[in-house]
Amino acid sequence: MARFRCIPIPSEIAGHFRHSGKDKRGNLIRIFVHAEACRPFVSENELPPIVREHTLVSLRCYDAADQCLMLCQIGRST
Repeated sequence: MARFRCIPIPSEIAGHFRHSGKDKRGNLIRIFVHAEACRPFVSENELPPIVREHTLVSLRCYDAADQCLMLCQIGRST
């Protein structure tokens, strides 16, 4: 498996998403954000428990300029 890091969305951006449901340009977001603020998951080479527990999850990988590099789905068949 390729090495990776889980980097949380900054709290202020997650709060904006949570409140408005839109990004800074006014586009509807299509990401999962907890309804209430929570402790972010930060790790290397480990998926968050919520990802491991579900059968299919979409992941997006971004570069330092916030450009989406890859969209993939991971999971196990039931």
